[in-house]
This record gives sequence, C-alpha cells and structure tokens, in this order.
Amino acid sequence: MKQGIRNVKMDDIAMEAGISKRTLYEMFGDKENLLLECLRQHARNSEMELRRITNRAKNPVEVYVYAMERRGKVLQNISTAFITESLKYESVRQFLEADKAENRARARDFFMDGIEKGYFRSDVKLEILFTFGEIMSQFVIEKQLFESYPVLEVVETLSDTIFRGLCTQKGIDAMKDALRLISRENTRARD
Repeated sequence: MKQGIRNVKMDDIAMEAGISKRTLYEMFGDKENLLLECLRQHARNSEMELRRITNRAKNPVEVYVYAMERRGKVLQNISTAFITESLKYESVRQFLEADKAENRARARDFFMDGIEKGYFRSDVKLEILFTFGEIMSQFVIEKQLFESYPVLEVVETLSDTIFRGLCTQKGIDAMKDALRLISRENTRARD
C-alpha cells in the first residue's frame, strides 16, 4: 500500500515471505490474485478491529470516533499510486464495490441504532452522508493530507465539522469525551 503495486515485484514479495517465487505463483497464480487476497485479508482484519472497538466502546459515537482514528492510520499508509494501480484490476474493482455495499449496509444499521439511542439526529439523509463520506475519503487520499497533518488532527477536524452535524447534543457530548480519551491514549503511547 505504501509503494504502489508496480513498484513491488513478485521477487520482492517472495523474498520477504521467505518462499520461492514459484511457490508464490503456485499459491496465487498471479499478482492480481495476490492483491485481491491481500485486500480480502485487510477487510477481514478491519472487520475484526471494528468488532473489538464496538465491544469496548461506551456508545455509538465512541465507536465512530475510534473507527475514524483507525481508518486515518490506515489511510496514512496508502499511496495514491496504490489506489490508482489497484483500480486497473477488474477483480479488485468488483471486490471494492461489493465491500463498499456491505459497509454501507452496516453503516446504515449502525446509524439507525444511534438514532434510536438518541446520539444521532433522525432527520439526516444517510445515503447523502455516505456518499459524502466516500468523496471525503478519496479527497484525503488523493491530496495526501496525512503528509501535512497528523492523523488525529484530520480525524478531529472531520469529526468536529461533519460528524457534529449528525449528532444530537447527547452525541456531541459523547464525541468530545471520545476525542479527549483518544488524545490521552495517544499521548501515553508516545511517552
């Protein structure tokens, strides 16, 4: 993800994995299948991390803030070349579209739950919100904002400006608490 697809050769991957290039090709067939399997594994890991966040969070807003922070850390390691090059593979495009559809369905359920619990406004059009979120994610990656700003600053800015509009007062208070908690955790992790 950091170097792009073209810049990483199958020889490099085989050497890093401690296997022969032939074994690598026997396992995956070609670079496209290897890339697709890596993306599938990344999606599985992301889902497991989201479950861990959900299990430890006090409320839906805290889940969102922690998930955004994690996403920011992931985005920090993705080069524009990786995104551009990966979209040249039809199987990858199909996987990403299916994954996006699944994520939208989960997000819809998540926000509906937050609405029922009083953290999110009931009058927000979720489909517009999701589309806007996808556009913002693309913008952050394309403009490589993480090269100019710390991840937490980007996450806080997005949360403060976009997410705040989705929240009720109860949600805004929970967001402030979650951002303070993350800030303390990050400070402790650096020390």
